Amino acid sequence: MKAKCALPLVTVVIPAYNAEAFLAAALESALGQEGANLDVIVVDDGSTDGTAAVLCPFGDQVRVFRQDNAGSGAARNLGAARARGDYLAFLDADDLWAPGKLSRQLAALADDPTLDMVWGGVREFRDGDDPAASDLPVLAAPHPGAALLRREAFERTGGFSETFRQTEVVEWATRILQAGLRQAGMDDVVMYRRLHGANKGLGNAAARSEYLAVLKRHLDRRRS
Repeated sequence: MKAKCALPLVTVVIPAYNAEAFLAAALESALGQEGANLDVIVVDDGSTDGTAAVLCPFGDQVRVFRQDNAGSGAARNLGAARARGDYLAFLDADDLWAPGKLSRQLAALADDPTLDMVWGGVREFRDGDDPAASDLPVLAAPHPGAALLRREAFERTGGFSETFRQTEVVEWATRILQAGLRQAGMDDVVMYRRLHGANKGLGNAAARSEYLAVLKRHLDRRRS
């Protein structure tokens, strides 16, 4: 068995805004990962609920940073800027990681040192259901929670947009392509995405407007 000190250090960044209902489960799914030393960061993005109280029992297992509400993109960037690990992973406060997520992705990066990042599958589940027993399809979506990447590769992307509040993940995915990161995918489900009433999506006018702006920005970059 590898000595713990010989394991790679992975910084896990969890942005949290009014996340008291789900944050503990997300943290437990991250802290339960094996095959790595963990540097777990929660960025409290100006929560007004009991998020801070949820964090207290985790003690020094988690580093906590707080900011005025600036959106999940800004929260992820703050966490990444405070990272101690050579690898970065992101997990939204309402989602969960599957057991073995980090160890499988670290193995893939170790097998091919030219890779910048590894994606895995995402299975959605309805809030209140057992995520592992969900009958919803597996998605090969570029969700940050399904990725593990080298920190220097993240820095090459320029981080997440702090302008877009609804579509920062989509905008980041377009810049991953532009930065030319070398990527690989695996069929394994590595993340469970919780479906609940406050999920982001195209269900509001602000999100639809942002998607159009992201598309225009991506096309403009390609033309230039």
